[in-house]
Amino acid sequence: MRPRGGWGLRAVRCAMLVSFNASWISVPATASQDVSPYRGKPVADPEGLSGLWETSNGHGGFVGIQMMLGTSVAPDARSNGRTLEGVEQLWEYLNLGVYEQKGPEFVFGDGNYFSNSSKDAPVRIEDGHLQLHYASRGAGLPAVDLDLVKRGDRWVGRFHRGNFDQQVTLERPGAVLKTENKVAGTWRSVGYLGRMVHVGEQAPGQFAGWADALQIPGTVRSGPSVQPHRLFEIYGERMRVQTAGEAGVMFEFGAYSAVCCARTWAGKISVDGNSIESGSGPSVAGPFTKFVRVH
Repeated sequence: MRPRGGWGLRAVRCAMLVSFNASWISVPATASQDVSPYRGKPVADPEGLSGLWETSNGHGGFVGIQMMLGTSVAPDARSNGRTLEGVEQLWEYLNLGVYEQKGPEFVFGDGNYFSNSSKDAPVRIEDGHLQLHYASRGAGLPAVDLDLVKRGDRWVGRFHRGNFDQQVTLERPGAVLKTENKVAGTWRSVGYLGRMVHVGEQAPGQFAGWADALQIPGTVRSGPSVQPHRLFEIYGERMRVQTAGEAGVMFEFGAYSAVCCARTWAGKISVDGNSIESGSGPSVAGPFTKFVRVH
């Protein structure tokens, strides 16, 4: 299946790839395609909607969905300079990955990708009701059917991908695992580039993660000849998370990108578990050296 959809603003998206690798391939936009039917609608909680939602497949792996959400905010919106709390965000697009991870790590081929702007197999989400129907059109492309309802911090309903077809309850990775691992949780970067990292422990010592790349009003600078434009936010890009010893952590951004290169950030968790700091200065993963725990 050829992935379709995306921003509908290809030039803006390509510019943002400088700071964040996308795992989605967009086709060139025209006046009649690549526009989400929800575009321009307010999004109350993009962080709570996006990212990974999964459950066990009963065979040592996981089935789930990856929700990659794009929003935009006004460049002159008032913010606290660190987060988008209290800032109105408008819907730009939703790309959806439907996957079955059969091994200890997600690999290419475990997922199929869809868009809410697709004409062939559109993703529809209305009042917390997520639907998708895709009939396989070739070898190696499994049929997909989703009919899920969001109930609190979980999705409940039918999940069908290939040979897996069951009623499921999808939750955040590690939601049912009793763990005291310090790396699990949500982290915010310290620096002018807003990046949020979410980590769940699927199984003891086995992690799944996703990241958000945020442009915070008041922290984005433009040249004097550049007209102010809406700032774009990317939520829910899958990333690789690995640990080393008692305190070492590695975040690999763009690890599953079909567009460009992976970017690695390595650091050490503090004794109190409330920060992760790199001792080597800013890296290719971004101009920041520290993450602090949000929750």
